[in-house]
Amino acid sequence: MLAQILAEFNRERRPLSSRELASAIAKDLAVVEGMLETLVMSGRLVELGRDGLCGQCPAQSLCIVLPLEGRRFCLVPHEGWELPAENGTCWEARDRDEA
Repeated sequence: MLAQILAEFNRERRPLSSRELASAIAKDLAVVEGMLETLVMSGRLVELGRDGLCGQCPAQSLCIVLPLEGRRFCLVPHEGWELPAENGTCWEARDRDEA
């Protein structure tokens, strides 16, 4: 199931909520959140929220991630990754880092 969750992130190319993932892979929310926590502990995902990485982001007012229901996660940003510009998004910044 861990590979299935990571594949969903790669397919969507954006941060996802635990509820979205549970629906997409047709699994119970509690099970998916347990798998997401495992991926966070292993360094594959980062949990997003105002009390974490998102707290200092200048693009909060435009963010489509923060309003998502459930806990929010994204693939770990690459080394040298920076917060988005005022009108950017965290996943666009990640894509720039991959290029």
